[in-house]
Amino acid sequence: MKFRLEAEIRSLKAISSSLNFSFLPLMVGYTLGSVFGRGDAEGLRESLSTLMEERKKNISLLSGRVRKLEEVKGELESLKSRLEKISGETMKVGALTMDLSSKGGEVTFEMAYAIDGAFWSPAYDVMVEEGKVRLLMLANVVQNTPYKWEDVSLTISSKPVARAVKPEPSPWYIEPYVPRRARATLMKMVEEAEFREELEEVEMAMEMAEMQVGEYVTHAPKGLVTIEPNKPRRIALEELEFDSKIRYVWDAYTQPGFVSIVEFKNAERPLLPGKYRVYKKDLFIGTGNLPLISPKQKVELALTTEERLETRRELILREEERKGVLKGKAYIRMGYRLTIVNHKGKEVDVRVYDRIPVSKHPDVHVEMDRSEPKPDKVEMGILEWNFKIKPDEERKITYYFTIKYPPELSLSIP
Repeated sequence: MKFRLEAEIRSLKAISSSLNFSFLPLMVGYTLGSVFGRGDAEGLRESLSTLMEERKKNISLLSGRVRKLEEVKGELESLKSRLEKISGETMKVGALTMDLSSKGGEVTFEMAYAIDGAFWSPAYDVMVEEGKVRLLMLANVVQNTPYKWEDVSLTISSKPVARAVKPEPSPWYIEPYVPRRARATLMKMVEEAEFREELEEVEMAMEMAEMQVGEYVTHAPKGLVTIEPNKPRRIALEELEFDSKIRYVWDAYTQPGFVSIVEFKNAERPLLPGKYRVYKKDLFIGTGNLPLISPKQKVELALTTEERLETRRELILREEERKGVLKGKAYIRMGYRLTIVNHKGKEVDVRVYDRIPVSKHPDVHVEMDRSEPKPDKVEMGILEWNFKIKPDEERKITYYFTIKYPPELSLSIP
């Protein structure tokens, strides 16, 4: 189309030039005949009129062809842009060379290749039952290639495809910190003593370690699936069932109330990290994030908040002395009471956390005075109690601690 229009335009331009060349002598003849009364003025007038009509038609036709050519050029540019985009997204694969056999028969060829425009992420549906928990493993499959995957067979593997680098250990250097001015003085003294030493500064590279937690798992979903570009498709992979126990946990220092936790022991295969949804008797009750779980690892998943366990945390004592009468030290003495009331109508296992301060200063000391009941575990100031609480029972935990410090120091304790 483009080449044909260009040829027509060249032809029309040639005709237009010829008409223009013929138009000038006729105009001169017509003018002279009118002035001197010579020649066939009427014949010249008719010839001029015919020539002007032909010229007008030719110019109109030429203008139409030029407009059409511009439209065709615009369409070609649009097609060219689309073609460049498509060709930029098209995979380039190498050539396959096969030797032909002289013998007849049926041959099946299989070709495998890797693409970057597709991935999957794990997800889970957690169904909580009495003494049991079921995990439905799901795969969120996404492909952002330009093409629709229609009726394809999928194989989903937990093995990561990543570049591996051979570890090359390097020394770990440490040196005492020397201020800039002191370092300059030291270097000057070294130069005066005519002793030279090359100092090598090495920056320690902190790389994330990769840990293999078990055999890789491969899933092959049954049947064929269709996946549209850039539209996630959720596919069920496997359902696992575990014996479980429900425990209620309250971090009294940071949370207003209890959170229900399901505890179970993983099987002999890893669980990949991913988001999970929690259901209890087909009722959606919460969401969370599952970390990487190793084979046979104990798992604790947060389910939902528990409103039927009443909680209170109260400051019951605060004494402060800044004059240093206690062996030359100032002190702050504090006490807290935690109250839990069970409104669930059945006996439940609970775990309660709270805090006492941990000092980072060598002259500031924190001492646990007493606790009723005593915590089952104390680690870095974190107190932990584990017990059962019966229906409608009220349990109280009280504890006291003292912070001792030099009077010249200033402590801010909320």
